[in-house]
Amino acid sequence: MAVRNLVMAAVVAAAAATDPARAEGAKTTLGLIERVLIQPEGLDVLAKVDTGAEHSSIDTVDWETFDKGGDTWVRFRLRLDEGRIETLERPLGRMARVRRAGAETRDRPIVLLSLCVDGTTREVEVNLSKRSRLNYRMLLGASFLSGAFLVDVSQSHTSRPACGGGRR
Repeated sequence: MAVRNLVMAAVVAAAAATDPARAEGAKTTLGLIERVLIQPEGLDVLAKVDTGAEHSSIDTVDWETFDKGGDTWVRFRLRLDEGRIETLERPLGRMARVRRAGAETRDRPIVLLSLCVDGTTREVEVNLSKRSRLNYRMLLGASFLSGAFLVDVSQSHTSRPACGGGRR
């Protein structure tokens, strides 16, 4: 854990050194709706920015766990913009028990995804959920936003992912 924190600190310091605005502590302002790039696959998805949600969430058609080298992984099919379906695999981070008002309790898998917004890439916990009845396939939560972004809900589409990896 200490090694990971040290590596993350080095990455943040390197990013700040190459971006004068970030070096001075300036934060990027995002709007209510922004484009997110899922790395390394380069999947482009519109997300609703939600400072009230601790973690991000993405629309998943279905998912299954499987064993890979003695570790538990999750294979999941994402429903992206315009109805595209993409299958991804990630190690299972944990299972979360989610209770919603008026609905039964459900277990949802949590995976780490590398997300890019504007010029910032962060690996954050994302819960896999069915969001098919909602307008946006992804919810971008506070764990991604914290420390780097401000949110102005009167705006939308204020940035473009600029982290490389192409778009699909």
